[in-house]
Amino acid sequence: LLDNHKSFSNVLSFLQDFTMKDIRFNDLSYSFAESGGPSLALSGVTRSYASLAVQIQALEKNNQVKKVSVSGLSSDVKGGVKFNLKIIIDPIMAVYTVK
Repeated sequence: LLDNHKSFSNVLSFLQDFTMKDIRFNDLSYSFAESGGPSLALSGVTRSYASLAVQIQALEKNNQVKKVSVSGLSSDVKGGVKFNLKIIIDPIMAVYTVK
């Protein structure tokens, strides 16, 4: 009955596990990319460009991540860095699994 059922909780668990402590997300949009994989559009803020670079590199090294793109870089009033990320992850991440 639940074969091929989509599960957002797996995607949220992934995001929780692979977000660096200096990164704060303010907004999240979830959809499916043309490739069929789950797509996350996130906006957030971090302390520096260096911490954002470390986050992007960690995501790119993860074999569950198919593509990472960054846009909207700007400084905030507190000296942090605002950004937008788009992450496309492996479609298997969105498949419901019995635990």
